[in-house]
Amino acid sequence: EQQLDEDVRAHLEMLTEENLRSGMEPEEARYAALRQFGNVSRMKEECRERWSISIIEELVQDLRYGLRQLRRNPGFTAVANLTLALGIGATTAMFSIIYCVFVVPFPYPHSHRLVNLVSWNKKVEGQFGAAQLSAAELEDYRKQNHVFDDVAGATFERVLVTGISLPESWIGSRVTGNYFKLLGVPPLLGREITPQDDKAGAPAVAVLGYTVWQSTSGGDPKVLGRTIVLNQQPATIIGVMPLRFGGKVWISTGLTGTVSPSGEVPFEMTARLKAGVSLEKAQAEVATLSRRFASVYPKDHPPDMAFRIRRLDRDVRQFDTPWLVLLEAVGLLLLIACVNMANLLLARATARDRETAIRAALGATRGRLVRQFVVESLMLALSGAALGCLLAAGLLAGIWPLLHSAFGYYIRPETLIQINGPVLLFTLGTAILSTLLFGLAPALLATRRNIQEPLKTSGTRAGVYRGHQRLRNALVVGEVMLSLVLLTGAGLLIHSFFVRTQFSLGYSPNNILFATVGLPEKQYKTADQVIQFDLELLRRVRGLPGVVSSALGFPPPPHPFQVNVETNGKNRAASRAARFYLVGDAYFKTLGIRLLQGRRISREDVVQRRQITVINRTFATQYFAGEDPLGKQIKLSEVPSWLKGPDTALFEVVGVVADIKDDWGGPEKAPHPEFYLPTTVYKVPAAMIFIRTAVPPVTLSNPVRREVAAINKDLPVMGPYTMKWQLDGNWYAQPRVYLAMLAGLGGLGLLLACVGVYGVLSY
Repeated sequence: EQQLDEDVRAHLEMLTEENLRSGMEPEEARYAALRQFGNVSRMKEECRERWSISIIEELVQDLRYGLRQLRRNPGFTAVANLTLALGIGATTAMFSIIYCVFVVPFPYPHSHRLVNLVSWNKKVEGQFGAAQLSAAELEDYRKQNHVFDDVAGATFERVLVTGISLPESWIGSRVTGNYFKLLGVPPLLGREITPQDDKAGAPAVAVLGYTVWQSTSGGDPKVLGRTIVLNQQPATIIGVMPLRFGGKVWISTGLTGTVSPSGEVPFEMTARLKAGVSLEKAQAEVATLSRRFASVYPKDHPPDMAFRIRRLDRDVRQFDTPWLVLLEAVGLLLLIACVNMANLLLARATARDRETAIRAALGATRGRLVRQFVVESLMLALSGAALGCLLAAGLLAGIWPLLHSAFGYYIRPETLIQINGPVLLFTLGTAILSTLLFGLAPALLATRRNIQEPLKTSGTRAGVYRGHQRLRNALVVGEVMLSLVLLTGAGLLIHSFFVRTQFSLGYSPNNILFATVGLPEKQYKTADQVIQFDLELLRRVRGLPGVVSSALGFPPPPHPFQVNVETNGKNRAASRAARFYLVGDAYFKTLGIRLLQGRRISREDVVQRRQITVINRTFATQYFAGEDPLGKQIKLSEVPSWLKGPDTALFEVVGVVADIKDDWGGPEKAPHPEFYLPTTVYKVPAAMIFIRTAVPPVTLSNPVRREVAAINKDLPVMGPYTMKWQLDGNWYAQPRVYLAMLAGLGGLGLLLACVGVYGVLSY
């Protein structure tokens, strides 16, 4: 800089001497030299631009000047930061949800290569489930494939945990020794289950999920080596999984499991694709192997069954459309915030016309002036992004419980929604994009006009110019338009939610309490033992004060089982899908389901295990069209393996009841063909009791638990829950979350638009 000053001074002195020699006076010679040399400041700027270090120096100067400007206008800075924090914070929170739930829902390395083997019925579209493989077939898949790095097996069932705390029921997973190695996640404490634990005679071991660890031992790190009792069998705790592995217990293969008709324990297969192997290539090999194994294991391969593989993360991607809509909505909100900021900056740039003109007169180029405005906008965007991250963290803390209650069926237990590295990169990109959106146009407009007009204008403010006015009008119209788009979407969602709540469910959920009691296989081996427990439980519960009626049933609406059935009516088909419940006497009375024809299931039907059934109106209409369904027969063509019952799955129709709404898609869906069987026909490992009360249902929660403990103190009780809570979780919780979020975004967008319009009009 000193050398540059000396060079400029030397040039001016030379020009001045030449003017003196030509006869000019000294003062006149000096002014003439300045005119001949040109703008000194601009000349210095041009020289600095040729230096490699100048851009950094100028950027530092711009940052310092920008900080002074922002400190000088604290009101503008606060409003700008708050506006951007709302837009960027909402966008960051929504992106965190979508990224953590849909993009990386699993903590496993290379989780996109993890697949499950599923079986599907070729005759019934959309009917599929996890393939059930014997240990021998699972081993054949491991040895004979060329597309998987490894293949592991697991079973999933309810286990009763005792020995450390009060009896609790958790999801148990009986896994092969290579299961944890395949997933690639080390335990938080201790060790994982290994192939050594698979060997015959090896002691039973268990790995606890984080939630189970906290619940059963209070998070005691000394839990390793202790013995707990799982389904009345002792096992040694060898490890604890991290936080993202919650309410589950992993058990070595020698401990427990559901036994298939062949006498072997069925496994669900999980595999990891080899690097570079496509899903289509793996599917082709699985199809070849399944055809080969069908002749070796004919009992596990019915003629209508086919096998295919499915990515582990496919389920979580089935409900992503509403969230993408919400992401678009927060994008609109961010755009409204950017438009608002553009208006504020445009007004501020207009107020700084004289400053801009003076800097241009002193030699600042248009590029330098634009860069100064953009740097100030970037500083606002980064500070707004920092505040937005704090706001997003608060929003996620409040939203996560709602998401878990509304979408627990879809969100994997391992999913952890947080602001991580990719989310922070997204926030940084959003801040930079916001800078380009709201900072560039005002900067270009503020630096393109003739500098003479602002210099001639007295005072500190200049008039409104056409370019500014046109842009401001466009921004105001854009703000109003975008806020109306958000509000219209929220209004439509409110209407849809209102319509959903007006449907008749076909039964009365008011004042209904239900609870599930686990019945361990080793204690309740026979159907007579289950019947005895059921009758004693009903007797005790019906004697409680405030109980109007009670009945057994399984599962609760809207969770029916689905099977294929054959009928002997005129409108026959080889096999058609239908849904069914297992119910006891007084079930229809307790839930308020109307009888249309025939009779209900009686106490004698339950005690004597009669093979009778009651069908709904849709079943009668579709499968017995134009016929009297009473006395007709229904045959279950494919009974699930976990249902233990009669060899002949043939049932006589004794009654017809009204339809109930039981679809996961919501009560507006058309009813499905359904039928009801006595609870004692098929043995299930649980008893579910429904209670209609004359008092608030929650007041009977503890009395119901006491009655169960009076029968067997070691039985776990899930619940009791109210039917209103059940419906809220299935039908109303998800749309309510969408409604609340979109309505909040719409209201916030309207507020930002109002602030922007008011600010522009007042200016």
